Amino acid sequence: MQAGDTEGSRSQMEQEVPAPPERELSVLRELAREGEAIVGFQGLKRELALHQQQLSRTLKRLVEDGLVDQAEAGYHLTEVGFQVLAEQGAAIAARCGDAPLAQALLPPEVTAEQVADHLEGRWFQGLHWYGRAGGFDELTLVWTLTADEGARVRLRIQGNLFSVTVDCCREPSRATYQAVHALVTAVTELYGMEPERAEHADGPRAMTHGPRQAS
Repeated sequence: MQAGDTEGSRSQMEQEVPAPPERELSVLRELAREGEAIVGFQGLKRELALHQQQLSRTLKRLVEDGLVDQAEAGYHLTEVGFQVLAEQGAAIAARCGDAPLAQALLPPEVTAEQVADHLEGRWFQGLHWYGRAGGFDELTLVWTLTADEGARVRLRIQGNLFSVTVDCCREPSRATYQAVHALVTAVTELYGMEPERAEHADGPRAMTHGPRQAS
């Protein structure tokens, strides 16, 4: 074996990551469901049905191992985390696709970040906050449906267009439409506001259930 081959093998071995335990794999799989989204702690806790301390310890290990990054709003997979899932052949819950339920234009003075600031972390009728993905001018906000375990409602903003979709694994229920109505109502409260007011809007009162949730 040549010296170059030896160095290459050593480098590959150093980059290999041991297979995580099953609980850690379950967290990685859950984070991977929304791609590169930043998922709040409470959203992970509800979806995985883990005790708070169990999840805290698991996330701490994953962050220390470089598989997960912790941000101010929650957690997301790193490139190494995606790589480990691929190497382990870990099954990620397949999405059935998104069914569009609402679509509208935002006023020119309302930006994607203002909408995110207005909605992020909030619970609405039948919706629990889950996470967000994207950047300044294109982002996705995600909630879980309390009436339909595992289903997600996604509000996407691209430029000045926003749309609301739901997992279409089954026909949307009346509760789903009510939840989406509450979400759209919250967005439209930004319409007509001066930019300064839009940035500091506290959000809807009648349609929200409970205070803004910590991630």
